[in-house]
Order: sequence, then structure tokens, then C-alpha cells
Amino acid sequence: MENVFADVMLAKLARWLRLAGMPVRDAPYTDDARLLGFVERQGGVLLTSDEQLCARARKRGVRFVLVKQGRIEGQIALVANALGVKVTTEPAKVCPVCGSKLVRIGRKKARGLVPQVSYSRYRLFYFCRKCRKAYWHGTHWKRIRSRLARSRAIQKKSHPRSGSPRALRPR
Repeated sequence: MENVFADVMLAKLARWLRLAGMPVRDAPYTDDARLLGFVERQGGVLLTSDEQLCARARKRGVRFVLVKQGRIEGQIALVANALGVKVTTEPAKVCPVCGSKLVRIGRKKARGLVPQVSYSRYRLFYFCRKCRKAYWHGTHWKRIRSRLARSRAIQKKSHPRSGSPRALRPR
């Protein structure tokens, strides 16, 4: 998959896209000119909800996806269709914050990294070496899977029949 960058307004969506199996990175700049220059040099695609930024991207020949859907499930489906990828219904084993691969850690190592109630209740724990955050399959896991399943259903209903979406091709 090509380099995909989400602007700061879509940070929440970027976390969900990583959970959905898409390697989306947070854009390193907030200034439009610097951001567009960076995405252009990387040969990537910019995800944004800023229509003025899209107009600037189009003028510069930078590929973009304008994300205006309201609910996160629709946003995930829109981006997946635009990029030509399938939404997974099983959350990826990557850190939703940075996208690094999570490593499984034993219960002893998890002690002190997770809340005591979670340590007592769960057996499987994962750790991000980059962010230094711990994760586990708590009650939220079902909700994550459910939201990804709804995104996948939306994607199936709205998948483009042919060609790549116009939003990816600057005019």
C-alpha cells in the first residue's frame, strides 16, 4: 500500500484505520504548504476533511481523499474504497497510536503496565515498544470488532464498480 497520511483533524480516524489494517501515518505538519510538500515528496495520499486544503492539493497535483462522512464507520469505508483495500473485521495487531507492531507480553511483564483490574481479569497482553503502551482484549474488544464489521458492511454496499476514485486524481 502506498504512503497514506492523515492530517491532524483526522487523528481519530487514523487510529481506526490502523485498527482496520491500513498503515496510515499521522501527517507531521499542520501548515498547509509544508504538509502538501511533504506528502508530495513521499508520493503519498493525504486524508483530510479540509476542503480548502483539498483545493490546494489539487492545484499542486497531490493526491488526496476528502473525508466528509459523519460517522467513523462511514469514514473508514470511504477511505478503504478510495485506497482500494478491504476493511478487516479483526483488529490489526498494531498500535492504534503509532502503527507499530504490537508484541505479546507475559502476565508478569504486564503487571504495572496495565490497571490492576485489567491485570486480574485478562490473560493476553500486548505492548508497543515505540509508544510504550500496553493493550489487552478487554470488553472494548467486542465494540472495536463490531464497529469494524459495520464499516465492512458499508464498504460492501458502497464499493466503486470501476477505476479509482476521482478524489485521488488531482484535476
